[in-house]
Amino acid sequence: MIGIHSGDLTEHGLLLFTGGFQGAEGFPANAEWWIEGVGEELDARSEFLHDEVTQELKYITNTTEPELPLHTRFEATRHRCLFNISGSPAAPVRGIALRGLVLRDTKESFLEDHGTPSGGDWALPYVAAVTLDGAESCEIADCLFTRLDGIAVELLGYSRGVEILRNDFEYLGASAIVLWGRTSTKLDEEDGGKVLPSAFHPQGPDSRALDVPLDTLIEGNEGHDLGLWQKQSSLLFQAVAARTTMRKNVAYNLPRAAINLSTSEALHPTSLFYMSMFVCPVCSHTFTSPRVLRTDPS
Repeated sequence: MIGIHSGDLTEHGLLLFTGGFQGAEGFPANAEWWIEGVGEELDARSEFLHDEVTQELKYITNTTEPELPLHTRFEATRHRCLFNISGSPAAPVRGIALRGLVLRDTKESFLEDHGTPSGGDWALPYVAAVTLDGAESCEIADCLFTRLDGIAVELLGYSRGVEILRNDFEYLGASAIVLWGRTSTKLDEEDGGKVLPSAFHPQGPDSRALDVPLDTLIEGNEGHDLGLWQKQSSLLFQAVAARTTMRKNVAYNLPRAAINLSTSEALHPTSLFYMSMFVCPVCSHTFTSPRVLRTDPS
């Protein structure tokens, strides 16, 4: 997905301002093209166009009546993150609990800055509806995550003992749960060289600082109709994290594998995954992407 700044009809050119980073491996040739934000393409039910210059909202109704019902309401989303629980490995946030909440209507994140968490073809943004970074003994339980246009829950960097319990995830633009640890930019123990650092998320091979999610419990959750925008989506994506326990979860109607483990380990007994991979039938319910060599603490 690419954002267009402007176009020149006489030169048949487009000025792009962001995007193209949603896939980690890139694509050498053009495939299918879709476009939005063009008035001439406004021709299908439920499509809309917001003109930022005139501040007009144009909408094609999803009814046979020429006028909208009186109870019709339009809501504009403003935020990509609803709860940001952030500390550090030296001073983590402890004991925060989110229980019994309905979280919905966050903005899309597919044009936000992305990083590559593994040697696979996934790229992920650094933001979710609930983002935890530097957290211990936190809990997300009995919540409904619905109509979010990005990731629902993301554990970035250091976390210990976070529990994600009995939540419902439905109609999400991307994955339900992401665990993504940090590494340093060192190439060896003597610091003989460095890899090119990411602006937000170091991606070298050295994980000895353990700035990663450990001992996460994911239990009793249900997820369906995920990845409505980003097809590289799962109930759980995990990279540079370990000692995750995932049990008694149900997932269906997914674009890819229900669980994607990359350079990490997890247990998922007594979970049920069915009717997944409506986009990619060649994937299994649990998929392990190519590994990246890591320097582990041992």
